[in-house]
Amino acid sequence: MVSPTAIADIKAAIASGVELTPEDIIRLNALGLRHDFTKSRTEMRIMPRVAWLGDVAFREPAIGHEIWMAEAADVFNLDNAETRIKVRAYCLAQQPLLLPPMTVGRAKLKQEVSDFCRKRLGSFTLGQVASALVFAECGDTQTARELPVPKPPTRRRKAKPVPDGECCYEVGLLRNGVLLRLGSPDQLKDMTVTELELLITEAMKSDSRFGAEYAKDLVSSAFGDYKRTLDAIVAERRKGD
Repeated sequence: MVSPTAIADIKAAIASGVELTPEDIIRLNALGLRHDFTKSRTEMRIMPRVAWLGDVAFREPAIGHEIWMAEAADVFNLDNAETRIKVRAYCLAQQPLLLPPMTVGRAKLKQEVSDFCRKRLGSFTLGQVASALVFAECGDTQTARELPVPKPPTRRRKAKPVPDGECCYEVGLLRNGVLLRLGSPDQLKDMTVTELELLITEAMKSDSRFGAEYAKDLVSSAFGDYKRTLDAIVAERRKGD
């Protein structure tokens, strides 16, 4: 999807002699779409990205995936890079609603992850698995991201969780989606973080409890982020000439 706001500025910059990189264009288009979306109030649904490694499909993380990963930090040592990649691979290869609950026990969870990695990913190097996960989460490269402000792939739980699940960003997002009646918990868990954030934003703009001023602030903030990024990129590219 091309942003009308961004494409006009990109053409103007190129016409003035500024050489934009593909990463610059992708980043500006992403920020432009965020502004166009908040301004037009058009619903924008995002199809989850999928990365294939052999016959294993890693899907872009859904809310349910991230909640499971946050809980898994109490079972696995996710500070260990190899363990984290294997657990993440197992997680993103499953449907979010079919991931086993932590109540099945530490031993069984560890065995399931180990069996999956041995049987399904045993012919691939750890680097190949990691690259596939990066594509599923971020796109082609680390720099050419589709999201203007990417979030960490996982969030390790606190030693003493805050009541009601506030230790996990996705839990709060899920709760807001339910309160705004965007769907059932299971339906929302199957959405990506980005998609649910956009739907919540749209719902809040039309909710009488938040009103027109909230929508106005969103548009202003989105355009400010876009304009600052555009000015910084143009200045940087001109400096390099």
